[in-house]
Amino acid sequence: MAVVAKVNGLVVEDTVYNTGNIKRFTLQVANTDITAEYADGGVVELILAVIQPTAFRWDQNGVHGECYFIRDGGADADDLQAKVRALGSSAGSIGGIDMTSTTVTDVNIV
Repeated sequence: MAVVAKVNGLVVEDTVYNTGNIKRFTLQVANTDITAEYADGGVVELILAVIQPTAFRWDQNGVHGECYFIRDGGADADDLQAKVRALGSSAGSIGGIDMTSTTVTDVNIV
């Protein structure tokens, strides 16, 4: 087990702490099956180029394509959402996915 020197504040056992300058986000491509878009040139590649995640995971949640990702602490959900929506209504080389209603939300890291 790693030993960490306490700098300030109270440390509670079995609690997760975010000591880095990172944020976690969820991106949802509403009402769209994006599984065919994982290939080169697909909308997934375009989205990743825009959001520039440190780490990410794609999932098909029912009828919604979702990406869970981590970025540096200076990232802003509204700014990322605007950039993804700017990809337009026929993004990707495969299925022409409508990105104009995609949402990006900031998820708390405890």
